[in-house]
Amino acid sequence: MDRKILVVSDSTGSTAEHVLRAALAQFKVVNVVIDRRPQTRTLEDIQHVVEEAHDSGAMLVHTLASTDLWLLDPIGEMVDSCKLLSSLA
Repeated sequence: MDRKILVVSDSTGSTAEHVLRAALAQFKVVNVVIDRRPQTRTLEDIQHVVEEAHDSGAMLVHTLASTDLWLLDPIGEMVDSCKLLSSLA
């Protein structure tokens, strides 16, 4: 069975994928599928990707450089992917 890793970025995702592949090269890793989710630029986009990861059992790797994405969500709390995941349970 393949293990899925979603690479999330507000740009292309190439930096995150490159770092991920370098990390994976340190281990005997088989059956890993890496899927990029580029241009993730809104809270709704993030929520969609987190839900996708939750539903498929995928791991998330991200490089979100936009301060609009990681500073505040619509109700003024820190955006935290763990918080988003726990809200799906």
